[in-house]
Order: sequence, then structure tokens, then C-alpha cells
Amino acid sequence: MRWATYIDDPEKKNHRRRVVKNTEAELLEYLYEHYFGPHAIPGMQTLLDIYPEWFEYKKVKVARLNTLHRYDNDFKRFYINEPLSEELIATPICMMKKLLIEKWAYSMIHKYDLTHKAYMNMITPLRQMLDYMIDKEVISVNPVKNVHIDKGHFRPVRKRPARTQIFFADEMKDIIAASYRMAEETRDEVFLAIPLCFLTGLRIGECLGLSYDDFDEDYHTIRIHRSLVVVDTVDKDRNWGKREYQVQEYLKKNADERDIVATDMCFAIADRVRELQRERGCYSKMLFNVRTPNNLQRKLAKVCKISGVDSKSPHKIRKTYISTLINQMMDLDFVREQVGHKEIQTTLNSYTYSTARTEKKYADLTSIFENKSQNFA
Repeated sequence: MRWATYIDDPEKKNHRRRVVKNTEAELLEYLYEHYFGPHAIPGMQTLLDIYPEWFEYKKVKVARLNTLHRYDNDFKRFYINEPLSEELIATPICMMKKLLIEKWAYSMIHKYDLTHKAYMNMITPLRQMLDYMIDKEVISVNPVKNVHIDKGHFRPVRKRPARTQIFFADEMKDIIAASYRMAEETRDEVFLAIPLCFLTGLRIGECLGLSYDDFDEDYHTIRIHRSLVVVDTVDKDRNWGKREYQVQEYLKKNADERDIVATDMCFAIADRVRELQRERGCYSKMLFNVRTPNNLQRKLAKVCKISGVDSKSPHKIRKTYISTLINQMMDLDFVREQVGHKEIQTTLNSYTYSTARTEKKYADLTSIFENKSQNFA
């Protein structure tokens, strides 16, 4: 049994053309494509076809739009505006195979010298769009999940020298002293955020999101539950607005709220901040009133210059705090809890550096081995 019908065709004498297919499904698919175009068939859609729809879906699903902003930037960079991606984005979804994606992935890794993390960021839009098409029951398998890249092709990530990632003890002492001095000279309490970060290891956004109510001197704790974060906006045409910062009731990557143990110096800083604010008639609930983290970045650069210390980002203060505690043999799980890491490996692998200068290490090694050599003499 075969299935047939007639469609309009101006080139035929009677303006009709007979169409015959082996099955009803084939006939319906042919008619759908004939009247609405090949890209109207879900499986024949390309990445460019489904991207607007997927974008709207993600917009209501992601917790924060800055995540979608990163996806959008990566899609424009690595897919739309990338010559190596022309075949990939022109291939219908239903015809995407592992080999096509794998060849594309290797070519992109080599061109951009990607680390494994950068590669995962690059391929995320593709993987998620294909997952979306599975949810729509257009395809049944996501070929990205069968792609396995030899790790030898990724650019290795080498841990940077401690001198570039932390402040040594003498540098920290000088910077804290300069921060106190500048706060008094300028009557600008934001300088006091610098020693507070050194004493708590807070992320910069967490520090700038503190209120006075978060400080509990009786229990020696500070409640960490909000952060100064970037807020993105996007219009119906996927045009991104100007980025702004707001204090909101969540932490990085939706990390859990936590109570950190704080020393008396932390509460003394909070008291002095309040005094400086009241001198100019400010009675804010917030400890620091800044519009962007750049305010603190500039102040840190200034006190570094005053102290004769190489300028580093505020994030290096957090690494200094973690490294200092671990080098002082503090309980590892306590350190992890203090800084809000879910996994201890994150604390150890990315945030821990030796806090001793090379000269101190040299002296210690010399002392150890010279003494042992004398014992063997």
C-alpha cells in the first residue's frame, strides 16, 4: 500500500502534481517541508534555528542571567563568528554525529589552546541545546555525551608561583597598617574592608554585602548570607543591557549560608566603620556602601603602592587567608567551612600556597641538611 495526494504546481498543465510515498509518515513529512520549509521540521532545524527558542527557555530557568550572558558570549564567539564552526551550525540536529562534533572540538582546542575548563565552557551551549531537543522528543541521543577528548590535547594548567598569588606576612602587615591610616586620613571607611578581608577570607562580594546585623560579638561569628553581585538584563531581541551591581540574598553559585568565626579585630573594624559613617550623617544598615567591587580594587592598589608591595587583586587576599591558616596547621575542614567551599580539594588545589619566602625556605633547608651532614661526618 502506498500513500498519494496532489499539491499545487504552476508548471504542470492542470497546475497539480501527484505525490506518492511509501508510508503516511513520509507523505506528511514531505507535505510539511513543502509548505513550511525544511527548517520547520524539528529534526531538520540547525543550532541557529533553535538557539532563540533555547535562549528563552534558559532565561526562565537559570538562577542568574549572568550565567546565560556567558553562554551567549561563548555561542557568539565559538559558533556564530567562528569559521571552524560553519559545518557544525549548518548541520541539521537530527544529522549531528559524534564524529562531526569530535573533529570540531579538536580543531577548536588546538586553535584556541584551550584548557579543559575552557573547553567545557565552550561546548556547554551545544550540549545543553541538544539536551533541550531530547526533552522536546526531537532526538533520542545527545552525541556530545559520546565525545571523549584525549586530555593530552588540553593546555595544562600549572599552579602559579606563590609570590603572584598571595601576600606574604610582612606585606600583609604593611598593607593592613596603610589601610587603617588611609581610612583615618580620608575618613573613607571602605579602606577598612581590606583588613576585614585579610581577617576573614571573605569573597569580595560577600564582604561588600555585609550588614551590621550579621555581626554577633557574643558568639564571635559573622553571618554570611548575601553578596554584592553583578546583575544582567536582556531585551526580547537578546541585546544585553549595561551591567550593574546589587546586594542580593544569595552567595556565589548558590553556596550555602554560613557562620564564620571572627576575631575581636573584626568587630572593632565594624565599630570604626559605623563611627566614620555617622561622622558624615550616614546611618545605613550596610557595613560598606559601594556601587561596584572596583571601588575596593582601587583602594587596594593604592595601599599596595603606599606599602611598596606589588599590586594584586582583592581575590588574592582570600588566597592569603586560606594559605595562612593551612600553613599554621589549622583544621582543614574548619578552613573549608570558613571560606564556604563545598569540597576540601577546591581549598587545597586552588587556594593553598606556601606563605614562606624563598629565602626562608633556603635557610630552613640549609639548616636541616647541614646539621644532618655534620652528624654523618
